[in-house]
Amino acid sequence: MKKFVFLVVCIMCMFSFVYAADVKVQINGEIVDFKDAQGNTVNAQIINDRTMVPMRKIFELLGLTVDWDGENRIVTGEKGDTKITLQIDNPIVKKEVAGKEEEITLDAAPTIVDDRTLVPLRFIAESIDKQVGWDNDNRTAIIIDYQYFLDEINKKSPNLYQFLTTKKDYAQINYSQNYSDLADIANNNNFNIKLYVSLHEDNQDNSLTFTGNSELAKDIISESWNSTIYNTQYGEESAIFKTDDFVLNQMIKKAQKGAIIKYQDLGVYGNPNTSVENFFRIWAGVEEKDLKISTFSALKNDFERLCVMFKTNTNGKMATIQYATYNQQYFDLFKLDNLITSNEFLTAFNFATKLFLKNDIQKSIVLYDFDKVTVNYSTNGTRLTITMVATNSYNEKYDITLDLNHA
Repeated sequence: MKKFVFLVVCIMCMFSFVYAADVKVQINGEIVDFKDAQGNTVNAQIINDRTMVPMRKIFELLGLTVDWDGENRIVTGEKGDTKITLQIDNPIVKKEVAGKEEEITLDAAPTIVDDRTLVPLRFIAESIDKQVGWDNDNRTAIIIDYQYFLDEINKKSPNLYQFLTTKKDYAQINYSQNYSDLADIANNNNFNIKLYVSLHEDNQDNSLTFTGNSELAKDIISESWNSTIYNTQYGEESAIFKTDDFVLNQMIKKAQKGAIIKYQDLGVYGNPNTSVENFFRIWAGVEEKDLKISTFSALKNDFERLCVMFKTNTNGKMATIQYATYNQQYFDLFKLDNLITSNEFLTAFNFATKLFLKNDIQKSIVLYDFDKVTVNYSTNGTRLTITMVATNSYNEKYDITLDLNHA
């Protein structure tokens, strides 16, 4: 009987070991094959509840250069302005970003298994801003590299890619909204915003003007803040707003040295240090806890559908967006007016409209009010113009133009 129990325990241990070793890593929907050039394989495995993976393979897949100091058993990886340094059997690692270094203590130190160096997957991936999650049902570590979507834009529209990734010291934003009552032209009106932005090291000088004959424009003009100058200094979670405009000071009830405006209070998210790559991550809005082996496929499908919406047909005109079938789970167009990123246009325009107008375009409102919307865009790399025509069954029509220029 004792021998039987011992045998059962051994078998259970064997199966437990195999199960623990049966860990997969998925990067942008593809399962990683950890077989090396010689045909040898050391799979990812769990050590101290952390996914450990072969060093050289994961570094190369994530675009990190690899340097190995065999004498001191130190591995260094670099990508852009980020440098990470790990030592075998040492849980303390170093991460350096733009010359600023910090030490981090890991739960599982780099180790050597079957002559292969294993490193902690999450630390490596998150050090270069990749999203990492765990699909427990499939025992798979998930990595989403949002650089993929920026690369897709570069392939499909190099001029748009240039516009998104080029930062200038000057930006000009023009927004116009013309409303037409097709049954009674007496109700027609317009509303316009002009915003000039001068960029400095960590702040913006802004000149803002509202014009038009809509009720909103009339209210702003009557309150005497339709033409104003202000300065914004953007931080990670809030911005410091300064102006000599007496009316704005009263409206915002700011202190003499400047009002601290929290992004959370404005209903915007992100921060001015968010790279264009991470802009797609914030826009998609995928929580780490929700990452599954199917997530990237869903992201990719939604992004491709989004790109089709902005693809001209054979007549050179935009195909109409049918909002009745607009069912994007990710990359929702209506979230774009809530983003603060390193893109000076989005940051300046969204901050201003949220602060002064409390403006928020809700998907449900557009779906309810409009039967169809036609969108067009053009860009030469320094200027982006987006036009939208929306109509509904109530004989209403909106012509909207957003013109962004940093030439």
